[in-house]
Amino acid sequence: MRSKTLSIRTKRHSTRSFAAVIAAALIASVLALVAAPVAAKTPTQGTTSTSSDQRVSGDDRYGTATAAASSYLTRRSNLGTWNTIVVVSGDNYPDALSAASLAGALAAPIILMPSDGTLPLVLKEWALTKRDQVQANSTTTAAFKLHAVGGTSALPDAGIKLLMAEFNKGDKDGGLVTMTRTSGATRAATAAAVANTKNAAGANIILLGGREIFIANEASFADAMSIAPYLFNSASPIVLTPAGSLGADAKAVLKTYKTLTGVEITIIVVNQQYRIR
Repeated sequence: MRSKTLSIRTKRHSTRSFAAVIAAALIASVLALVAAPVAAKTPTQGTTSTSSDQRVSGDDRYGTATAAASSYLTRRSNLGTWNTIVVVSGDNYPDALSAASLAGALAAPIILMPSDGTLPLVLKEWALTKRDQVQANSTTTAAFKLHAVGGTSALPDAGIKLLMAEFNKGDKDGGLVTMTRTSGATRAATAAAVANTKNAAGANIILLGGREIFIANEASFADAMSIAPYLFNSASPIVLTPAGSLGADAKAVLKTYKTLTGVEITIIVVNQQYRIR
């Protein structure tokens, strides 16, 4: 098993500036936490051609998230197999970061919800635009799922149930949209739970020996946000750990990864060093 370190080592003020730029750009484009401009020309996913892009934004982080989700679904094209929306807290980053792997594995958009259990109007309106497709994709044997990532204090059931009710409204079959949750007692435990996500048959869908696994500082978003697009595109797992040591949750995931004959570990470092024992 190979291990490598992605390290950014510059003067302190340069590191902070670079981290701020990376975080702002990636939070907008991948997890949609803030609005930010995009390049005039970017590669079209899965091809070598380029296409013009437009700004994806909203009046707040929830509006930006739904706009980004809609943009992703347009690019996904085959909505007949779309069966999941990943839901995370819009008030903090760690669970959203861990959710990038899960969303990639499920080919699902990520949306943000407030931690007070309410349903913002922009989310209600977005659900209205997607309701017909969501209900069409729901069956008695394969319900459409809202997959929450994070504990109930960060992402209360009340808000998710309000969103679920919007999707189920008017459904002649009595509501086939359901919810499931992946969480842990801490952000590191939640990341570990996401990495260990299994399908209905009990097989891992993220933690696979042929995929690279990433380790990042649980206390600093700048370390990990730079890898978020890769996590989504490859559905690669990420584990979170304190700076300077390997936490118990991360260690447990790595032990499982070893039994799966994992091929590569990458440590994301910004002016930090980890000791792996």
